[in-house]
Amino acid sequence: MKHLRILILLLFAYGLGVGVAYVAIPSQVITLPAQVITLPAPPPEIIEVVKEVETRVYVDRPIERIKEVPQNLKDFQSPEELIGWLADDTTNEIPAKLDFGGVLLELWCMDYAEMLRQSAQEGGYRLNVQVFSAGTQLPMSDRVVDTAHAMNTARIGDGLWLIEPQTDKAWRAYHIR
Repeated sequence: MKHLRILILLLFAYGLGVGVAYVAIPSQVITLPAQVITLPAPPPEIIEVVKEVETRVYVDRPIERIKEVPQNLKDFQSPEELIGWLADDTTNEIPAKLDFGGVLLELWCMDYAEMLRQSAQEGGYRLNVQVFSAGTQLPMSDRVVDTAHAMNTARIGDGLWLIEPQTDKAWRAYHIR
């Protein structure tokens, strides 16, 4: 029984990893060196988390402008001439998002309005760009713009026509005296 108590004490001291265990036996003292047991760590749990995040990248870029506006630009003579020209023009077919090797370029209404104006000038026509403030109701339309919006205007006779450059929709919006 006495040896059993010594053995339990030795095991207890060994399990705790204490520096040195001293065991009292009636006639002698035994000093045991401390041992540190390093258990292998469990393999780390690898959790792969993939989350796609849409990030807008804004690129400051100059809009290509015609250096000199031609002086011989003409107004459209009729709504049919304007509608026919818009049908031939491909500005509205340019995608709103263009990927340039991982750089996403997002075109806005102002980009389309400026490109349509340039295209008209190259064809000898006068088109202007008009920007409407947020909350403005478009003339002769039920549409209220929720954010600032750019469109084109064309003069035909005594009227001013609005053109949505992304869809080629056009309508007479103003009467000019």
